[in-house]
Amino acid sequence: MAQWSRRIAVDEFRLLGGEPTIHPNLAAFVPLVRKHWPAALIRIVTNGFFLHRHGDLPSMLAASGNADIALSIHHNGSEYLKRLQPVFDLLAAWRRDHGTIANVWQSHENWTRRYNGSGAAMLPFEDGNPRQSWEICPARHCKQLHDGKLWKCGPLAYLGLQKAKYDLSEKWDPYLQYQPLDVNCSEQELDAFLAVEEESACSMCAAKSHPFSLPVPLRQATASGEADLDNVAVPDRVVLAAPVDSQRKTDVLQNKQTISRHLDAPYVSIVVVNRDYAEYVGKTITSIRAQSYSHFECIVVDNASTDDSHAVIQGQYRRRSQVFGRQAR
Repeated sequence: MAQWSRRIAVDEFRLLGGEPTIHPNLAAFVPLVRKHWPAALIRIVTNGFFLHRHGDLPSMLAASGNADIALSIHHNGSEYLKRLQPVFDLLAAWRRDHGTIANVWQSHENWTRRYNGSGAAMLPFEDGNPRQSWEICPARHCKQLHDGKLWKCGPLAYLGLQKAKYDLSEKWDPYLQYQPLDVNCSEQELDAFLAVEEESACSMCAAKSHPFSLPVPLRQATASGEADLDNVAVPDRVVLAAPVDSQRKTDVLQNKQTISRHLDAPYVSIVVVNRDYAEYVGKTITSIRAQSYSHFECIVVDNASTDDSHAVIQGQYRRRSQVFGRQAR
């Protein structure tokens, strides 16, 4: 992190998995990320079942600021939601005592296949349209930091782990040759890496979405009596805006629609209008991103600036903000 923090500005840093709460020192990553990226949104994406092991996490999040938890809902069945109820209770207590912000993501609505098949039999899709594969990819703007290097996406970063676990087909060999970006790269190499959209490696993923539904992702309880989860998804988000009361506990177990109605919060569009304020526009966007409410988009309108405004906006914030501008005449 230390080396990359001198090279790139990070808008949002997600700690995910697998399941991040399995790590016994999860909370220690929060101040570590904050040390290297003071303005980044820090988000922990979790299925929630092991959050109770991390009693110091809410205080770490509060001390960090601009940090939250995303609770990933993997199924909307009553059995699964019943097992989640203690997690809702815990998050409600953390919100009450520490001001913890928790987002509830309906992941089960957005499962799509990254690989064709599973296990040793899985194959790349190779539909022959890498541009279309990139356009529908939920991770197309999410670079992955893995083994000290930057990767285009999670599926590429962890393909080597799949190879180590399974005897994969030789069809995977071209994708296993993908070269991530080393921290000692040149500025030109870094700019090119961040700017590239589709490339040949995108062909391993499908050119059209392949949604699927999981069975209830609960195996037999572990020795500790906790659930063991199978997967992680890229979900839509819904903000947990209030503690869970007793009536709401009953509602949560009834159906997904009731969950969304109780947990939903407004999505806010913030518009920044700029002309020739390069000195201030960056600070303005940084201030917006530093607020505790995270369910928003920032739209920057540059009105034909003649100074460095456009470069400031595009260079530092293009991956989080929508930028509209016109040239001076």
